[in-house]
Amino acid sequence: MNSILFSINLKEFPWRILLKYLIFSLSISLLHFFLDDVLISNEKVNFDYKKINENLIVYSFLIIIIFPVIEELAFRLPLKHNSLLWLSGSIILVYIVLLEHSFFKIVLIFYLSILILHKFKRSKFWTMLVTMISILSFTLIHLSNYNSLNEIKVYELIYILIPQGVVGILATRIRLLYNTLCSIIYHTAYNGFIVLITVNCWKC
Repeated sequence: MNSILFSINLKEFPWRILLKYLIFSLSISLLHFFLDDVLISNEKVNFDYKKINENLIVYSFLIIIIFPVIEELAFRLPLKHNSLLWLSGSIILVYIVLLEHSFFKIVLIFYLSILILHKFKRSKFWTMLVTMISILSFTLIHLSNYNSLNEIKVYELIYILIPQGVVGILATRIRLLYNTLCSIIYHTAYNGFIVLITVNCWKC
């Protein structure tokens, strides 16, 4: 089952594990969401909830379907050796071109370099290194959702990274235990609930 990238027997599908991880990560994110006003200025948040509400179908499709698939292919798919490293590398290169801030470009270039080295260095050390850098890169890339990064204090930075760090760790564990399809389903479900919660809270 571990060697299969996208297919899995429905009887063996880890519904309980995915549900447990989903509840845990959503709990962290809900707590994070309600503490925003206390711990960080909303002006530093780059999300435009009014704009999302006006284009809800488009944004929902991107956030719930497109982004989870792309991110799982870029950050989780290559955690095990397979013939689709070129696909992960291509997505990362697109990220490097599209992201404006040089910090994010450097993070992704470093991550891509480690992935390429890992292809030729198959050891437990390199596997662990790639896994850790994958989680860190995935987490750091989500800082692009915020503006005024130069004004954010250290504790605010750590606070911002917590939800995506949790998602990155749990999605990675799911990928390593099962396959990429399972991590995509978890990521999609998580994003779906987050969109539902944030949109409804904004309306309130």
